Amino acid sequence: MLWLHGGGFDSGTSAWNPGMGLAKKDVVVVSINHRLNIMGFLDLSAVSPKYKHSGNVGMLDVVQALKWIHQNIHLFGGDASNITVFGESGGGGKVGTLLCMPEAKDLFHKAIIMSGTILNVNRKDMTESLGKAVLAELGIDAKDVDKIKDVPYRQLYDAGQRAMAKSVGTRKPGTPMMWGFGPTPDGEDLMQQPFQDGFSRFSADKPIIIGTTFNELQRLAYGRPMTKEEARKQLEPTFGNRTDEYIKTFEETYPALTPQDMVSIDWLFRPKTIICADYISANRKAPTYMYMFTWKSPVNQGSVHGHELKFCFNTLNHAGGELPQPTNADQQLADRMSDSWSAFAHTGDPNIKDLPRWEPYNRVRGDMMVFDYKPEIRNNPDRKLAEIINDCCFKQLQEFHKSRPEMQAYSRNINQIAAGPRILADGSVLLSVKATNASDWRVSLDPDARFYIQQDGSWQCHTKPLVPGFHYYWFTVDGVDVADPSAPSYYGCGRYTSAVDIPEEGCRFYDYEPVPHGTVHHLTNPTSSRASDQVWVYTPAGYEQSRKKYPVLYLQHGGGEDETGWVLQGKANLILDNLIASGKAEEMIIVMANGTVSKFGHRFSYSIDGMKPFEEDLIQNLIPFIEKNFRCKTDARSRALAGLSMGGGETFFAGLQHPDLFGYLGVFSTGVFGGIREAGNFDAEKAMPGLISQHERFNKALSLLYISVGEQDPRLDGTTKAVNAMQQSGLNVTFQTFPGDHEWQVWRKSLHSFAQKLFR
Repeated sequence: MLWLHGGGFDSGTSAWNPGMGLAKKDVVVVSINHRLNIMGFLDLSAVSPKYKHSGNVGMLDVVQALKWIHQNIHLFGGDASNITVFGESGGGGKVGTLLCMPEAKDLFHKAIIMSGTILNVNRKDMTESLGKAVLAELGIDAKDVDKIKDVPYRQLYDAGQRAMAKSVGTRKPGTPMMWGFGPTPDGEDLMQQPFQDGFSRFSADKPIIIGTTFNELQRLAYGRPMTKEEARKQLEPTFGNRTDEYIKTFEETYPALTPQDMVSIDWLFRPKTIICADYISANRKAPTYMYMFTWKSPVNQGSVHGHELKFCFNTLNHAGGELPQPTNADQQLADRMSDSWSAFAHTGDPNIKDLPRWEPYNRVRGDMMVFDYKPEIRNNPDRKLAEIINDCCFKQLQEFHKSRPEMQAYSRNINQIAAGPRILADGSVLLSVKATNASDWRVSLDPDARFYIQQDGSWQCHTKPLVPGFHYYWFTVDGVDVADPSAPSYYGCGRYTSAVDIPEEGCRFYDYEPVPHGTVHHLTNPTSSRASDQVWVYTPAGYEQSRKKYPVLYLQHGGGEDETGWVLQGKANLILDNLIASGKAEEMIIVMANGTVSKFGHRFSYSIDGMKPFEEDLIQNLIPFIEKNFRCKTDARSRALAGLSMGGGETFFAGLQHPDLFGYLGVFSTGVFGGIREAGNFDAEKAMPGLISQHERFNKALSLLYISVGEQDPRLDGTTKAVNAMQQSGLNVTFQTFPGDHEWQVWRKSLHSFAQKLFR
C-alpha cells in the first residue's frame, strides 16, 4: 500500500501518518516525500520545450516511486502485482491524479481516495500563464529560462506567490479555489483533471474506495447551544432563497441531529464526492465503494478533515490531543476500519466479518458505509442535500469562471454563471431572470413549471429533470416569447433562441479536452447562391504548419438552423479534435455552409428536383471555393458529404447522384424515408432511379453509405423500413440508431460514429 500524504500539493510530509499499525494487518506500507508547490508544479512548457514536463514533475516523482516499488518491494515481502495507492486530502487528490496519468496505469491496481475530491481546477492555459508570470517576477527573459535554476528557493517561492496573485489569483486552501502550483492537464503526462469530469478510461479496471468525514473543513459550532433561527441566520448568506429548502432537507436527512450540525456539516467535499462516485460507478468495469466517517472527537465534538486517519492506520496511540484517552469502542472502530482497508488491498473488496455487508455503489441505490461506533449501511441518505450545497457553496468558483471568458467558452454552462441557467445533478434546471412589471412567466423547457419572484426582484423557476442533450428554450413573458437574456443564443427552431446542454453520463466525446485543437475559420463565399454566404471551415491541429493535403467532409445542418449549428450546437470541431488525438479518426477538413438554397421554379421537397438548387450550388460554387482556398485532396475517395434532417435529405439526393465526387455519404435523421408530412411512402428506386436496379454500381463507387436515426424519433419506423428494403435489395448500407429524439445528442453521436469510418 503506497501512502500519499496530504497538504494540497503545497506542503506536507510522509512522517505525518506512520504506517506501522496498518502494516500489522499483513500489508507492506510505503510512504514517500516528493516535490511540492513551485518545485513540483511550475509549468514552463510554453517557454521552452526542454521544460515540457515541468508542470507535473511532482506527480512524476510519484510515478518513479511506483516504478521503484515494482523493482524492489519483493525485498520487503511485498507483492508488486498487487499495489494499492491511497491518500487523504491532497493525497486523495494525488490518487485521483494518478488514475488519469497514462504512465501510471500499469503500476498500481486499486485506489482509496479519502476526502480528496476538491482538487485544483487548473487548466493548461492557466498554468502556462502562471509560469510566464513567475519568470516576469524574477526578471528572467524566456531565452534565459535556465537561470531559474540558480534562484534560491525562498526567492523562487515568494516570486511564485506574487505571480499567482497577479495571474490566476491567490490560492485558497480549503475552498474551491485550489489552483496554482498543482498538476497540469497537458494531454500527455496528465490526461485530465479527475473527479468532477470523471476518470480516464484506462483506469476503469481499478477498484476504488472513496469517502469523506461528516464535518471536514467546516467551521464547527458545537461549543454553545444554538436555536434553529440562529442557525438560519448563519445559513442565509450562503444559501439565500434556498435557506428554507436547505433546512427542511437537512431535517429530513438527519432527523436526530441538531442546529449545530446543520451549520457544521461538510459543504466542500461531500457534494463533489457524490458527483464523482455517480460518474465512476456508471463508467468503469471495477466496483466503487463509498463511505462516510461520522465518529466524533470527544475534544471538539466534530468528525473533521483527517480524523479518520488514526483509525484506518490503527494508530490511536498517535492521536494526541484529538483523542487523549482511546476507549475500547475507539479501538474496535480502528480495528474494523484498518481491517477493511487491508482486505481491500488484498482483494479489491473491503468487506470483513465485523462490518455490515458493503455493496458497490451506484447512483440509484447509493450504498454508503457509515464508519462509527456502530457501522451501518445507508442508501443515498443526503443526495438532495448535497445537490443544494453544491449549487450554493461554489459561488467563488462561479465568479472566477465568469471573470475569465476564455474559460466560459469551453464550459457546458453547468453551474458556471450564477445569473443564468444552472444544471443540477438530476438534470433539472434552475432559471433566474430579473424583470420589472411582469406578471406571468413560462419557459418552454417545462411549461408546467412555476416562476416565483425573489427578494431581489428576480424570477426563479426549477424545471423537471430533462433528458440528456441540447435543449433550445425561450421564455413567454405576459404572452410574448423572448430569449433568456442571461444565456447564450443559438440559431435554431428558425430563430435565435437560448439553450441548455444537459450532460449524459459516460458521454464525453464532445468535451473540450487537453488535446491538440484545430481551427474553425469563418469565411465569406461571394459566389454562393445560398441564403447566407458565410462558411465555417474546420482544419485539424497542425494544418498551418503542414504542407500536405487533407480529405474533406462537407457537413450540412438541418431545417430551422444554419451554418453555425455544427460548431456551436454540434461541437463538430471538438468531436474531431478528440477523435484525431486518440487515433480514432483521420485528419480531415470539415466544411459547414448554409444549406438553404432556393431557385425560381424549384419548390423545396425531398426529391431530386427539390434538391436541385442545393446540388448545383454545392458542385458549382462551394466545392471549387473550398478547393481554391484550402489544401484539399480532390478525388472522390477523399470527399464525404453528410448532414442531419434536411441536410440528410440533401446528402441523399445530391450525394447519390454524384458517386464520382463523393466516396462517403452520411444521412442522419432525414425525413426522406417518412415520419414527416413532406414525405410519403418511400420507394428507393423511384426516389433515386438506379439505386436498386444498379446497386452494384453504387456499392462499387461508395466506400460508405451510412444512415442513422434517433430511437425516439418519429422518423425511426420509416427509416428502419427503408434501410431494410435497400439492404435486402443488395445495396450496402450501414445503419445505426441512438437513444434520443430528433435532436443534437443523436446527431453528435452520428458524427462521432461516421467520422471514425471516413478516409480509411
